[in-house]
Amino acid sequence: MTPEEKQSIFDLETKLVLPTGFCESLLAEDDWSFVIKLHAVFEAALSRLLSHHIGRPELLDIFSRMDVSNTSTGKLAFAKALGYLEDEERRIIRKWSELRNMLVHDVTNTSFDLKAHIELLKPEDQKQFLKGFFMEEWFQPDIHQQRGFSEAVANPKDFLFRGAMSLLSQLSSYFEWAEYDQELAHQKWLKKMIQDCSEE
Repeated sequence: MTPEEKQSIFDLETKLVLPTGFCESLLAEDDWSFVIKLHAVFEAALSRLLSHHIGRPELLDIFSRMDVSNTSTGKLAFAKALGYLEDEERRIIRKWSELRNMLVHDVTNTSFDLKAHIELLKPEDQKQFLKGFFMEEWFQPDIHQQRGFSEAVANPKDFLFRGAMSLLSQLSSYFEWAEYDQELAHQKWLKKMIQDCSEE
């Protein structure tokens, strides 16, 4: 991770009341815990971002109970409507949700091995799976090149982790956007109040 990403992750952990270094420590978890916990961080970040945007922290619990990926009423639908998250970023979070849902509903999946799962797939399916978690500008191996693809297949957990940290860093920056939007809204309100008073 870049120093900027590390700072953004630290800021996000603070907002989510997580121990410092929590996100980075997930790479050392077994693969099942890695997926479940990282998805939980995405969920928590989205819930807090939405309540932060609205400026109503008491709504956090309601947002937390909402589905993530429902395209009509989920957290990602709200985030899209409010102008947060690019299409690719929402797609990647949906892929994390799919992977999490695949693992969480069957207790035998606690022994899930991401590398073994990838190795069982045909090469075209391996690339399709990895593409679901890939964005060009992130610090991931370029899976469109043979060397990058081979590196990602050999260490898919690291590949997913790098992408997840970049996305969490971006989510952290959206909190700044929300604060800027709130400041603009306050300025508009203040300007209107001054205008109304001057007209009386």
